[in-house]
Amino acid sequence: MQCITCGEPVGLRVSAKGYSDEEITRMEIFDDALRSKSWDDYRRRFDAKRTEEEHRIKAEWNRQYEHYRQTDEWKHKRSKVILRAQGLCEACRDRPATQAHHTTYAHVGREFLFELVAVCEPCHRSMHASIHSRFLKDLFHTAMVFCSTGNESQEGGR
Repeated sequence: MQCITCGEPVGLRVSAKGYSDEEITRMEIFDDALRSKSWDDYRRRFDAKRTEEEHRIKAEWNRQYEHYRQTDEWKHKRSKVILRAQGLCEACRDRPATQAHHTTYAHVGREFLFELVAVCEPCHRSMHASIHSRFLKDLFHTAMVFCSTGNESQEGGR
């Protein structure tokens, strides 16, 4: 027997014992299309919920990241990195460095200085354009860690 809503088998298998050949021939055949449609609908709903959750987590990560970039701790790290580069962009070595670029987002809020590179604004834009798709792919995993910690290490000591 089969559920008419989801197409999944329900109950116990019906034994052919006690049925005539004619009765067996008239029995409904299991509808694989119904079952397949049900699973496709389930996958679509699951994918939609997952996409919604990814967007929510990414938005929260961005909110916390922007907050962190306004802290004195971040400004101090950025200054150290630019000083280490002697004020020159480490990408082009032609323009003054004005920003610090994360080479990884794995330790945002607790980053090591060697994970930061002093860059000018045009080089920083170019760097993000080339890593954007990989960044978005990795962001989901990093965001869960960053959001779950609540970035306490930065705000707790103030």
